[in-house]
Amino acid sequence: MTWPRIGGLRALELGDDGEELGTIEVTAVEILPFGEVPWEFAALEGEGDADLDEWRTGHRDYWERVATPVDDETLVVCLRFVLVAPR
Repeated sequence: MTWPRIGGLRALELGDDGEELGTIEVTAVEILPFGEVPWEFAALEGEGDADLDEWRTGHRDYWERVATPVDDETLVVCLRFVLVAPR
């Protein structure tokens, strides 16, 4: 597996059809225990969560549904990026 690096460019693909949405530049990479992800990071996802508890619950529920449960000690990659070339 190739880990993202600051300044690295990657094509961003989302959806089942693999449609390319644009190119991103990685601006920060941090590996944290799930229980230590700060609200400042979680809020940037823009998913409409009211607070950190709601964000954590939603993420735990999702990962449980896809058979990859997380707990507060599970390491997660917190990736920050900017869109440099939209589709």
